[in-house]
Amino acid sequence: MGLRHFSKLMGAWLLVGGVTVVFVEVGLRLAAPLHVAGGYVGNFQYDEELGFRMKTGYFSNVTDFKQEMFVNELGTINFIDEFSGHRNLIFALGDSYTQGTGLPMDSSYPIQLDLLLNTPDGEYRPDNLVVNLGLAAYGGDQILIVYKRFRDLIGQPDVILYLGCSNDADDDRMFRSGYRHRSLVSGNPHYGMLQKPLAWLTHGTEIGKRVNYLRGVAARRRMGVTDAADRQPSSTPVAVSQRESIEWLRNEAEENGALLVVGWANGPDYAPDPNSYQWLKEWARDNGVAFADWYPGVESVRRSMPALPATNDHSSGHYRSWVNTFIARAFAKPIQARIDSQAE
Repeated sequence: MGLRHFSKLMGAWLLVGGVTVVFVEVGLRLAAPLHVAGGYVGNFQYDEELGFRMKTGYFSNVTDFKQEMFVNELGTINFIDEFSGHRNLIFALGDSYTQGTGLPMDSSYPIQLDLLLNTPDGEYRPDNLVVNLGLAAYGGDQILIVYKRFRDLIGQPDVILYLGCSNDADDDRMFRSGYRHRSLVSGNPHYGMLQKPLAWLTHGTEIGKRVNYLRGVAARRRMGVTDAADRQPSSTPVAVSQRESIEWLRNEAEENGALLVVGWANGPDYAPDPNSYQWLKEWARDNGVAFADWYPGVESVRRSMPALPATNDHSSGHYRSWVNTFIARAFAKPIQARIDSQAE
């Protein structure tokens, strides 16, 4: 076979391959677009300690749902960036359930809590400022890093809120392995100039998203991490794996005269991890820590209105606004008791 004939043959195969790829890509976009939960990669940047964090600014990206977030100059998910002059400085720690993934920003539980605490007579007064420090895919290790960073930056909080989640142990495992530091986010030194084109290929194309998803599944399996749908119910609560972080926060609160309120995002009806909610509730009772017991209120609504969905019907899932209202109320109860005692 001559070189010219070989070149023509290779050119023909490349043309056929390219047309096939374009055809498949267009077909997937039209018929079966893949929406990946967790946020738009362009909104994040590399962080040497945490692996990644949000960029500052306002973000409103649309996939099969609106992903909205306002990150102030300090790096917290708040519409304000001035936290002085308050009566109580409140840190809300957690992952996507605290961040408010899958919802308009004002539907997150920290913002609802802020409005609830600061409008006792119907007029807003910023006396009890709730700083939203939650971010999707943060486990206990990252939560403590975030706490210490913003304690030094903003000041010692008067109230510490912790909302754990049943994927926190997996998030810790991926963080400790260095997997979180390999995210294709802006400024990641592992990729250099290739970061932007790789991020576009793996997050901006339907073929790339599927390849990246399979790569992530393989990596998580090597670390012993499984998707929630494939998880078997465990008799050992995930909350037990977070005990060291929770007890660190308890000691921190005791040393500084702060109020600690703990809660768990997944209720007893969450099949892969049905025991964490009750375990943490009992731990809180035994250790004299306030517990945000939101589940009974949500269940009372569901009994009266069983057709009312508790979770969103898009790829990100998570709770609807009305559930976050109950979570906010549960956290507000011990905080309000503290506010009332301050007024006496």
